[in-house]
Amino acid sequence: HLNARNFFAPTRDSLKRNQFGGTLGGPVIKDKLFFFDGYQGRIEKSNPPESTSFVPTAAMLAGDFTAIASPACSGRQITLSPTLGFTNNAINPALFNPVALNILKHIPVSSDPCGRLQYGIPNDSNEQQNLARADYSLNASHSIFARYMFAIYDNPGTYDGTNALTLSRTGQNNQVHSVVTGHNWLVSPRLVNALHVTWNKTLNDRPMPNFFAPTDVGSTCW
Repeated sequence: HLNARNFFAPTRDSLKRNQFGGTLGGPVIKDKLFFFDGYQGRIEKSNPPESTSFVPTAAMLAGDFTAIASPACSGRQITLSPTLGFTNNAINPALFNPVALNILKHIPVSSDPCGRLQYGIPNDSNEQQNLARADYSLNASHSIFARYMFAIYDNPGTYDGTNALTLSRTGQNNQVHSVVTGHNWLVSPRLVNALHVTWNKTLNDRPMPNFFAPTDVGSTCW
């Protein structure tokens, strides 16, 4: 509720960040077996409305290009070529490419006379980390331990499902798993033998968000 608005953004960021976790540990068998576990999670959702693009207006989709060709939008008066079908910077919308019109159905129509559109690209991320350990004392000279850690970093794709301009990043799903076991042997007051065995596994997945295909917009070209 206290998020400030970026000076160049029309609205403030919808940033929501939740971080939580805890630890738990103690003896399972007195003076023999102990355990410890720690967890931390973070869920962050953000949609900063700081991206700017220029898209067709409702007037342009209706064939009227007088505003976009005016000095207010273009810096000088532009006369669109009659050889391309324009008359007084207007054109019959029936001449528009149907594939292009179908693509524009996935892009918001700008209410700005010059076609300026400001929007947010989702920047969500989730993170989970857990570390667990168990120690077992066989006797005064021998002890063993086991440790397991996992971490998950999930960044969904940026496509918001309605605005194709937000298709700027694939999803990122990274997972890390690590297991360590060890045996400590106190051979003498001046000699210690330690054996550690480690196993690690990582997964780096880049899932694509679901969006329209060329055939969905009437195109036969791939």
